[in-house]
Amino acid sequence: MTEKIFRWRWLVLGCVLCGGGVRAEVVVYPAPPGLAEGQQGRASRAWEVKVTQNGKTSDSFVYEIPADKKIDTRHNVCSFTTFSFAGAAAVTVKRRGGEPVRSAGVYPLSYGIKPEIIGPDTVRFGLDRPGRKMAVIINDDWDAHPLLVFGDELEKDVPRQGEPNVVYFGPGVHEAGQIRLESGQTLYLAGGAYVKGWVKENDLRDVRVGGRGILSAESRPGGRGGVNKQTMAFDGNGANIVVEGLTFIQQQGFACTVRGEGHVVRGVKIIGNWHPTTDGVVVGNGGLVEDCFIKADDDSIKLYGSNVTVRRCVIWQMENGGVLQHGWTRQNAAGNHVYDMDIIRTEWTTTGRDARGVISSVGLNGSGGNHVFEDIRVDGGGGRIISMNTKRGSNATWSNVVIRNLTVNNWNPVEGQISGSGIQGITFENFKLNGQYVTDPNQANLKILNGASDIRFVVTRSRER
Repeated sequence: MTEKIFRWRWLVLGCVLCGGGVRAEVVVYPAPPGLAEGQQGRASRAWEVKVTQNGKTSDSFVYEIPADKKIDTRHNVCSFTTFSFAGAAAVTVKRRGGEPVRSAGVYPLSYGIKPEIIGPDTVRFGLDRPGRKMAVIINDDWDAHPLLVFGDELEKDVPRQGEPNVVYFGPGVHEAGQIRLESGQTLYLAGGAYVKGWVKENDLRDVRVGGRGILSAESRPGGRGGVNKQTMAFDGNGANIVVEGLTFIQQQGFACTVRGEGHVVRGVKIIGNWHPTTDGVVVGNGGLVEDCFIKADDDSIKLYGSNVTVRRCVIWQMENGGVLQHGWTRQNAAGNHVYDMDIIRTEWTTTGRDARGVISSVGLNGSGGNHVFEDIRVDGGGGRIISMNTKRGSNATWSNVVIRNLTVNNWNPVEGQISGSGIQGITFENFKLNGQYVTDPNQANLKILNGASDIRFVVTRSRER
């Protein structure tokens, strides 16, 4: 099938970057041929999105995902669109129906994007660079039908259909079922590809998964099942697996797991998680997770490996699980570094569970520590900020952890906890809650329990706000 990807290419005259001319380009992706109302990803009935660059405008197709588990306390439908570009671009968003637009916000707030209301149902905002992954919220309504906008970077090294060792899905709806791969292969989902399927392999090496298409687990048989119903699972002792750019929807279990050594998960989007056990990303030792958007109804990022780096991700945490989760069973992770992160929203409804917190661990056994978390920004929500726990009577340890420049706004903290004698040496540096630096755990409604010790709060920045 011929790929219908509309491209604009022109030279941006008078603009110089790194000593040379900059070439701007926008790539938008059409509706997949064969997409119908019966699909769990369908054409949005609520939103339209256009992208403009250098006076040229094109539609960016918007998908709509309905919940497969409806809950009155949160939204039960979500729309999203993806396009790729270089340079700068303007985005125009029109909402069909509903009350007139009184206010508009683009999240994360750290992007500094201020949308302009240009009509009773339309807003516009600029993007100064690619790589932005955003929620557009009208009239501060997170609960009706939110819109996600993904302005990706242009793809590189795109494989061609028919090349050796390439498993290729072009635009259209594909009933793929289980997708089988071998070491050294590339799995590619082109923009406009809507693939109903899943991947489960062991001990593979040197595998690349990429594209701007959609991988949906909506047709996976056997119901929901967490670890057993993962959408993409590379287990065992694999190495050098790269997963980038895809959008995961309607998973029945974890979205993307790559165990083993030295894997990369980059620029993926995980959305439509409507029930527990739909965790986000798991990587093994030495793994890298960067520039991802994760909207999870269980743990967003599982830090079960050692020497893992997580950076520049945007998280929308739904009502179950933790944002940065360190363990449910025996974990011996050490030396992880998480930084430059945005949590745009949390939706915990039962806030007292140990599993739920921005930084959390549950019943941890084994030894771990020497982690650094820094420059983590939370735009709003409520519940436990910190929920670190070890089992009573266990020999588990979690020590020498630095949490630096954690900024939490628009937050109603319920009682959090650091609990267990094996938890020692936790330093909060420049922890800011609702505009105030935290110098005492009581300020953050944080309890130190069951022998946890050497928990420190220090301020090294100016206290000026």
